Amino acid sequence: MTLNTIFAFTATAISILSFVPYLKDLRAKKIKPHLFSWVIWSLMTLIYFFAQVSGGAGIGALTTAMTGILTIYIAIIAFRHSDKIIKRIDWISLAISLIALISWVVTNNPVYAVILVSISDFTGFFPTIRKSYNEPYSETLSLYLMAAIKHVLVIFSLQQITLTTSFYTFFLIAENFLFVLMLLYRRNKLKQSKLL
Repeated sequence: MTLNTIFAFTATAISILSFVPYLKDLRAKKIKPHLFSWVIWSLMTLIYFFAQVSGGAGIGALTTAMTGILTIYIAIIAFRHSDKIIKRIDWISLAISLIALISWVVTNNPVYAVILVSISDFTGFFPTIRKSYNEPYSETLSLYLMAAIKHVLVIFSLQQITLTTSFYTFFLIAENFLFVLMLLYRRNKLKQSKLL
């Protein structure tokens, strides 16, 4: 077994395990996923998987495939249990994501795909960021922390590290870590305000 394969299987296992507490919190109605975010993330993860495969990621694309399956599952659940507060900015985020998706289909270029997927992912994240800033306990922090760690391992699992195979992964590492820091900051502020 190669080192790439070990990293790929480890990252995939972390991907599966990271969703366990999220699903528990979802079933217990402790969290409220934002439907728009999860639908966008589902689309973007699948597009990135195909871009990675076409770019020669090899076994490194395994984690992206598993994350895509799990993300679609959460999106389906979110149709029934999602945050029902949809704002104009959420619709704008969805529209930008769809425009990026259409742009990639028109260009049919894997490099453009990962750049557009990254833009779409961020705009798709915005509804969750907006919601979580106001309600920092409405998301399971460990999911995003483990996602960042998982993506670090994905970098080491790639058989070829190119812009196509790794750009989005580096983007996800930064995005997830920053989201975790924002949640920790907002939770701390909320605790402090309750003490006053």
